[in-house]
Amino acid sequence: MIEDKLPAMIRSIEACQIAFTKSLLIDRQALIEAQLVGDVVWANSIVEDAFLTDVRPLIAIARETLGVQPNPLATYRRSDAPRRRRDERVGTPAGW
Repeated sequence: MIEDKLPAMIRSIEACQIAFTKSLLIDRQALIEAQLVGDVVWANSIVEDAFLTDVRPLIAIARETLGVQPNPLATYRRSDAPRRRRDERVGTPAGW
């Protein structure tokens, strides 16, 4: 089966938003302190703590605040767009 490009792009954008949001959770002061004393394990745990946090609910709230749907992929799938794109597609879909 060939992957539909639009949902794949939506997932890629969501992954970037999640990674960016997690990066904002890094305790920068603690990370600087760990770096100053050369404690690699401590520094790694500080970064890992931020990246193990589930930020999806926070991102959903931010999207709602901006007036957009909290779950873009679900919104796309519920819309008429996938059917229209299939119906309007001409020729054989390209794949890898």
